[in-house]
Amino acid sequence: IMNSALEYLSGKQTLGILYTYDSILFDFNKADGKDTIIDLKNIISGKNNEFPVKVYVGNTYQDMERIQV
Repeated sequence: IMNSALEYLSGKQTLGILYTYDSILFDFNKADGKDTIIDLKNIISGKNNEFPVKVYVGNTYQDMERIQV
C-alpha cells in the first residue's frame, strides 16, 4: 500500500514525511489539489476499505483537526 501511495505521489509536491506503526503523515501541498487527499485515502484504505483512514489537517502537528473526506 505504501508503495502504491508513494508511486501515486511521484511528480506531486505532497510528500510522505513520517511513518509510524499505524499512521502516515503527509506534508500536503495545496497546489496538488483536494483530489490528492481523496485519492490517497482511497489508495491507503484498500480495495475493500479494510484499512480505516482518518484525515487530519493543521499547520503544525499539535494543531491538527479531523476532517471528513
